[in-house]
Amino acid sequence: MRIHSLSFAAIGPFAGEYTIPFDALGGSSLFLIDGPTGAGKSTIIDAIVFALYGEVAGRGSDRQRLRSDFAAASTESFTELDFSTSAGRFKVRRTPDYTRAKKRGEGFTAVGSSVVAFRSTGAEGWEPVSGSKGEADAEIQRWVGLTKSQFLQTVVLPQGEFTNFLAAESKDRLTILERIFATELYSRIEDAFDERRRAAEQERHDADAAVRTAIRDVYSRLPDDEATDDVPIEKAERPAATSALTDLVADVEHRLAEQSRVAAALAAELEALDGRLEARRAGAQARRRVDECSAIVLAAEATDATSRDDALAHLPVLASVDADPAEPAAAGRVVDHMLGQLEQAQVSEQGLPAAEQALFDLDESIVAFDQQIGSLDHERDHGLPERLRSLAVSLATCLADSQRIAAAAAHEEAALVQKRLDGMAAELAGGLHDGAACPVCGSREHPQPAEATDGQVTSKDVAAATQRRSAADDHRHAIDVQRARLAELTEVPDDSGSAEGPLASLRQLESAIEELQQRSRTLADNRAGLDLRRASAVAERDLAMLALATRRTALQDSRGDFATVAQRVAALSAARASLSQRERAVAALAAARDALAAADAALADLVGRLPEAADQVETAELAEERRVRATESQAAETSRASLTSLVADLRARVVKVDEAFDRHDAVRTQTADVIALAAIVRGGDGNLLSQPLSAYVVQTMFDEVLHVANQRLRAMLDGRFELQSTEGRTGRKLTGLGLGLEVRDLRTDTVRKTSTLSGGESFCASLALALGLADTVRAHAGGIEIGMLFIDEGFGSLDIDRLDDVMSELGRLQADGRTVGVISHVTEMKRSIQERIDVREVGAREGSTLEVSWVD
Repeated sequence: MRIHSLSFAAIGPFAGEYTIPFDALGGSSLFLIDGPTGAGKSTIIDAIVFALYGEVAGRGSDRQRLRSDFAAASTESFTELDFSTSAGRFKVRRTPDYTRAKKRGEGFTAVGSSVVAFRSTGAEGWEPVSGSKGEADAEIQRWVGLTKSQFLQTVVLPQGEFTNFLAAESKDRLTILERIFATELYSRIEDAFDERRRAAEQERHDADAAVRTAIRDVYSRLPDDEATDDVPIEKAERPAATSALTDLVADVEHRLAEQSRVAAALAAELEALDGRLEARRAGAQARRRVDECSAIVLAAEATDATSRDDALAHLPVLASVDADPAEPAAAGRVVDHMLGQLEQAQVSEQGLPAAEQALFDLDESIVAFDQQIGSLDHERDHGLPERLRSLAVSLATCLADSQRIAAAAAHEEAALVQKRLDGMAAELAGGLHDGAACPVCGSREHPQPAEATDGQVTSKDVAAATQRRSAADDHRHAIDVQRARLAELTEVPDDSGSAEGPLASLRQLESAIEELQQRSRTLADNRAGLDLRRASAVAERDLAMLALATRRTALQDSRGDFATVAQRVAALSAARASLSQRERAVAALAAARDALAAADAALADLVGRLPEAADQVETAELAEERRVRATESQAAETSRASLTSLVADLRARVVKVDEAFDRHDAVRTQTADVIALAAIVRGGDGNLLSQPLSAYVVQTMFDEVLHVANQRLRAMLDGRFELQSTEGRTGRKLTGLGLGLEVRDLRTDTVRKTSTLSGGESFCASLALALGLADTVRAHAGGIEIGMLFIDEGFGSLDIDRLDDVMSELGRLQADGRTVGVISHVTEMKRSIQERIDVREVGAREGSTLEVSWVD
């Protein structure tokens, strides 16, 4: 551990804020903290210890005295330590609990303690690594690697406690050395080997238990009446256990062989009894079969007789188709052939009424055609001429009216033309205007223009009359055209009438004439169509009459002696059914007789092979004997199967015993080295020193510390004394450690306790130990490095010669780059140490101040 700087404010007698830059010492290895008694020299050490542990250094010190009584109420009390260890560089800022006067008013205010820890991020950067006081304290102790008490015995040696490490108990010294030299690694190695040893021993225990379980499992398979709680080979060695298990399996196998012989003998007896009983049962079944076949033959013969009589009842029908009932199969084929032929005839007969109706319908249609043709001829010969004559009379009347109207229209037109000519002067005068030329004479003066009279005719009146005359002429011409269409009309009546009447009659006449012409053509077309249809109907009727006559002749042949084809088909179908029944009866009778013959032959063959089958009575004694033998055989077979299963199971379980022994032997082989090595590491069997690994390492480190310390101690005390270790105990456990300390006086070659040393001798021995610890740690560079040492007083117990020797030893630390700070009132030390921290009292009410004086 190396301290780079210490800052504090309002601590102890110091009212202000101060910083001690230890890095500025450079290569110097020794500095002095100087000042009068009570000025605050030890407060600097208290500030370092408080920053790290929240406590002050000496037992007689009280952290309540940390708050400066001289500080202003606004000044915060704190300590801030910048230091580095093998874990890195860190900074801790801590404030104590204290009360201060209120800034306003009277009374006091309580201020709680706090701590914040930082880790260096390089380039003067810091990051907080704790969120609470507990976390910060745990982190700081982890970084430093020492508890407060250990720190006060190795790094800071407070006033009055300098010789603590020298006088410490072995167990306390062990704890300090383990932390300083980081020997927990070897303790973890011991723990790891112990864990592996326990696992190996557990594995051995499990393997032993598995062997015992496997052997017990073999015996547990024995039947209840053979089971025993005493398993004599449970703890036996493998050969004995294997031999006993082999004998057990062999005994069960012998019993299995004997039981198999008994079961086979009983099975043979049972099989013989089964054969005798089976023979009797087979004989009875064969006889029942003969009886059944005989009954079937009798029934078949009765059915055959009945079917023969039924077939003879249909003899007339069968004879009509030349079918012999004595040969039912052949007769059946003949009847089937005839029924096939009659199928079409039956269909024809069923369609006969429809054919007769169709012929009747054709006759009726011919009569209807004749009536339609007569009606058309009557209309052509009488109806049309009458209508033509009536139309000619009407046309003549219409012509007379038209002529009269045309003459009247011509007369009206001529009268209107004349009347207009007579009033032309008045018409012209009506068109004259003053100053305009007259169209007749050209004069622009019109002295006496003619005046129009009532009824003056205009050009429009004349044009209307002309139009009426022209229409009357057109109407008369149209009537002439229609007269030409009716050439038989020779005169038109000379009647007169209005123009509208004749024009309406003319249109009616034109329509009537067109209708008569169309009707005449229709009558001619209809007459021709009816003639064709009547001729077709007559031809169809003649063909139908011929086909009907042919059908009636064919049906008469198909009916034979029956009234209809259907009746003949019914009779033949009944005869065919009778023949089929007869055919089946003949086949059934033949089959029944064959079955009876076969049953007789089977019975004879069975009796020939098994004479026992001839016995028609199944005795109760034989059945009872068979039942008893079956029970005995089943019991024997059950016992044999049980023994077979037992043998197979025992063999399998013996195999598991062998496997358990194999595992047991393998485990013992595999774990032997681990158990032996764990014992050696713990100082047990095989360890010649009877010393655990961690104890051996601590002892080695301690011996090295003593070796280095004795070199310095000899230089300080003229080679008179040296420190040596003794065997001791750490608590109740014998460790085999020599961590006890005693002093050998080399002049008298005597050994005495460290407590017998004088004050100066104790100081030198303690200082030598402290420097020896630091030297050894630096030499091994793996534990806690002690790069700075603080010594509070103790130098006053040395005479001038011893002081020079001690100062020379401290001066040698410069070569190793280590620093030692001392607090002393010894004048010679003040003169010889140039680097110093001067602590001075300012005044009774102002506290103290300090000044750092490092040599450049």
